Amino acid sequence: MDLLICALLGFGRWTGGELVLESLGLVIDTHPGNLILFRSNILSHFNLDFDGFRSTLVCQVDISLPRYFNIPFDRT
Repeated sequence: MDLLICALLGFGRWTGGELVLESLGLVIDTHPGNLILFRSNILSHFNLDFDGFRSTLVCQVDISLPRYFNIPFDRT
């Protein structure tokens, strides 16, 4: 599970493949080079089908990281 935020960066050539943030009722059209940040630990999300070629770089910090380094962290 993500600690706070997730970053997505898409590469390739595609059509479709929108990011759906279901709990907010949002459908986000994505394009190559778009950087999308959202709270994936509290927002249900998925991608719609796409045509073409797409790779996505997903960056997140795991929730267990502060505990691993004995760093106090309050999620509120």
